[in-house]
Amino acid sequence: MSDQAIAFYFDACVQVVIAEQLQHEGIEAVTARDLKKLTDDDPSHLQPATEQKRVLVTYDDDFVKMAQQGVEHAGLVFVPTRYRNIGVVVKELRKFQARYSRNDASNLVWFLTDTSPR
Repeated sequence: MSDQAIAFYFDACVQVVIAEQLQHEGIEAVTARDLKKLTDDDPSHLQPATEQKRVLVTYDDDFVKMAQQGVEHAGLVFVPTRYRNIGVVVKELRKFQARYSRNDASNLVWFLTDTSPR
């Protein structure tokens, strides 16, 4: 994997199985559980994600608010309620990872949607 390939950080509210599926495909992903940060507050998730240049994946819109207030980050993927199907999230994160580099994702807030044809 290239140094510019997107790596993900999953906060405590996102199912671990999503990270596991991406890892199985060779996409770098860590979870709050992996880092023993399940009970940490939002800034305590965003800071290590940013330091490690990992895009934070969350269901928590507080991170979007932080970004809107100018808090620097390595990228943020917000998953709205209606798209919280594990298969949809995995598929869309694969697309995100294929489309963007770490540099492209810096301070980008991306709202995950299912872009599959219906």
